[in-house]
Amino acid sequence: MPAPTVVSAAIRKTPGVEDVDYSFAEGSRPLTWTGIHSPDRIHTFSYRGGTNVHGSLMFIVDYNGTVKYSQSLMRLGSSPPQDWLDATHPVMLQIESRLEQDCGLTNLSETVQERLVRVKIQ
Repeated sequence: MPAPTVVSAAIRKTPGVEDVDYSFAEGSRPLTWTGIHSPDRIHTFSYRGGTNVHGSLMFIVDYNGTVKYSQSLMRLGSSPPQDWLDATHPVMLQIESRLEQDCGLTNLSETVQERLVRVKIQ
């Protein structure tokens, strides 16, 4: 897990990003055969740019030190408009490249699996 200040700076340097907010939270405490472990550490970086770039990047570090990375574009109550998707997706890809360059995260863009999930809300 890179230092949050370094991640924030890398996201902020990405073309199309104007603002980045960082938050930290602890998740649940996993119960395994070896006992109750320390909670997941959740680092969230929400970013915006212009009127159409809206994304969130998350690193989750578990008790073993395993780090999971994800980026998302969501909107509560409805699907994000197509213009948000069109504007944010290229920024997400640029952020992944920037994280590789500035944070030393090797092969990030090659190992990320993209998913598009649409939920129809009535």
